[in-house]
Amino acid sequence: MFKFKVDTPLEKRIEEVQKITSKWPGRIPIILEKSKNSQLEDIPKSKFLCPSDYTVQQFLGCIRKKVKMRRDTALFIFVNGKELVTGDASMLAIYEQKKDEDGFLYMIYSDQDVMGAHYNQ
Repeated sequence: MFKFKVDTPLEKRIEEVQKITSKWPGRIPIILEKSKNSQLEDIPKSKFLCPSDYTVQQFLGCIRKKVKMRRDTALFIFVNGKELVTGDASMLAIYEQKKDEDGFLYMIYSDQDVMGAHYNQ
C-alpha cells in the first residue's frame, strides 16, 4: 500500500486533488514513491504535477534529475505499484485509464525491473 494513502484519509485526498486541478488545470496529480527494494536515493517529496502533454519518457527525465541517477542506470516506473509503463506512452492516457478513486495517479519508481514483485504491500 502507498504510504500517502495510508497516512491521508480518502476525503482529504479527494479534496486535495480538487484544489490542485482547479488551480493548475492541464496538470496531472501524481503520487510517486520509491520501491522498497530500490537502491536509488529518496525524492524528498511524493506529490508531483505533470503537464498533461508529457510522455512517460519526459516524466522519467524529470525524475532522473531529482534522483541524480547515473546515465547507465535504468529507471522503471510502475503504475499502481505493479504495471510497468514505457517511454512513448502519454501521461494523460495513463492518468485517464489508471487514476485512483481519489484522483491521484499512484506510481512507484525503481532502478530494477522485477515485473511488479518489487513492491510488497
